[in-house]
This record gives sequence, structure tokens and C-alpha cells, in this order.
Amino acid sequence: MAVVSRTAGTPVVEGPAGTKDVAGSPCALERDAAAVRYVDGRREEVSDRVAAEAVLHLSINGEKVVSLLCSPTQVEDLAAGFALTSGLIDSPAEIRDVIRLDGTRVDLRLRDEGRDVSSLLARKVFTTGCGIGMILEDVLDRPGADPIGEGLRLRPDDILLLMADLHRRSRTFKDTGGTHSAAAYDPADGGLVAFAEDLGRHNAVDKVIGAAIRRGVDLGRAVLVSSGRVSSEVLLKAARARCPVLVTKSAPTDLAAEIAQAAGITLVAFTRSRKFSIYAHPERVQGL
Repeated sequence: MAVVSRTAGTPVVEGPAGTKDVAGSPCALERDAAAVRYVDGRREEVSDRVAAEAVLHLSINGEKVVSLLCSPTQVEDLAAGFALTSGLIDSPAEIRDVIRLDGTRVDLRLRDEGRDVSSLLARKVFTTGCGIGMILEDVLDRPGADPIGEGLRLRPDDILLLMADLHRRSRTFKDTGGTHSAAAYDPADGGLVAFAEDLGRHNAVDKVIGAAIRRGVDLGRAVLVSSGRVSSEVLLKAARARCPVLVTKSAPTDLAAEIAQAAGITLVAFTRSRKFSIYAHPERVQGL
């Protein structure tokens, strides 16, 4: 079931500065900045492109939950995705509305208006993500409750093509070198489900998951592709979204690989050029 927000019907940004974000305000993924450049003994004054940074204040049913350092676009998606993957909610169906109060504040309205958010926050664990990240302690104890992605199969070329597509879409990173990107794809036809860029690798993943939530898309047979390192909290985000395959061009951690094995997630890392390494559930990749 799709979650209709107060900003529904406007485009989701995936382009460079100058496009519009989900609220219709000027996109701020990147900005101009004055810099002094030193090259081979020479000084020059230049105008450079840098990634924009903002603070998003997230509340649930009007109660302040957390402030997140992020790129200031797709913030409704970030709020919805973060709520699910951090354990603040257990199902997308719990969300009644996503309201952008202003440029820096988003409120999630739950169907359960009496939900005691403060008791949840007593069990938070801060994570290694870029910016401010957290998950609830009991999320660490329940990564693999039910089988996911049964019958899903990929070919090596599928994985390489999806990573190449992620790179092609990552225009803000190409301009600034300061962002991560993530995307979800339907492996049946390689079609894009959602894409996001953000300062934080975990935020980019949350935005993609949140975009799927808000559109009513089930990620239970999707491939999640990321540019960033996969540590345990990023793997847990995929598990909370019940996404059966996580592909990254970067490295995994040992705990991420352990959780992937327990959760039934195929973890593919170091996906570059014509090679990759699989750290959990290689049986989903045919032709190896």
C-alpha cells in the first residue's frame, strides 16, 4: 500500500543541481564554492562544485526523534526509510502520512497515534554511518526471521550491468566527489525502482527504501545496489526491507557478512569492471 504524503505527485530528484526536489524547491545536492587551487607550484582561484549538507529533524507523531546530517533532497523518502530500517516501525503499513513541515523538518504520522516513541529511543545504538546514524538494539537480534527472495536468480552480467547503471546515474558524485549513491532494481527486467544520492552511504540506502515504501513497492525480490562500504547497519537496513540481494562496489565487514548469511541475503562486494566477490549466499548467482 502506497503512503501518500503532503508532497505526493511531485518528481523525485535524481539529477544535478537546478532540478526540483520532492517539495518543489530548488535542488541543493551541490553548490558553488570559492577555492584556492595549488597545482605544480602554481596558485589559482577557482569556483568549484561541492556537495551540499543539511540537518534533517525527524519527528514521529509530533515528537522529536533524531536529527540526521544529509543531502537536502528526498527528505520524505529518508524519513520513511530511516524509520523502518532503524526499527522505529516494523512495517511500512504503520505509516499514515509523511509531512514536510519546512525545509529541515519532517513528521511521520503513524496510524497508531498513541505510539510511545520515547520508550523506543531508550534502546538506540549509534552506528558507523556518515553523519548521525542509529538503530534500535533489538534490530540486531532479529535479522533473519523469515526466508526472503526464494527462487530469485541472477547472472554475473546482471550484477555488473546494475553497478554500471548506478555509476552512470551518480552525477552529483561525478561533479563533487562528495556523495554516495544507491538504487533498487527489479531483476526481472533490470528496471529502476528508486535511486538516490546523499552525503551518507546509509542515508542513500534509506532514501531508496523510503521511496519504495512511499510508492507501495515491495523490495522482497529487488536488488539493492550501493556505492559505499557495507558494514553491519547497512546490511541490517537491507534485511529490514526484506531485500534479498545487496551489491556494493566497496568492501564488506565481517559482521555484515555474518548477518547476511543468517538473514538469507546474497552479499556481493568489490563489484568493479568485470569482477566481484560474494560473501554470503552465492547460490543465487548462476553460471559461476
